[in-house]
Amino acid sequence: MAYLAFSVWIGFRLDKFLGIFPGLTIGLPLLVLVVLFYKIFRETKK
Repeated sequence: MAYLAFSVWIGFRLDKFLGIFPGLTIGLPLLVLVVLFYKIFRETKK
């Protein structure tokens, strides 16, 4: 949960800095979710 909140915050900050709102605010949390689900599926597959 902390990874997700941190990625939203970082995405929001980068979007304001780069002026491409809401690209990274949406993209980074989605990337974090994909990575977390991949890790969970890999661990439970064993």
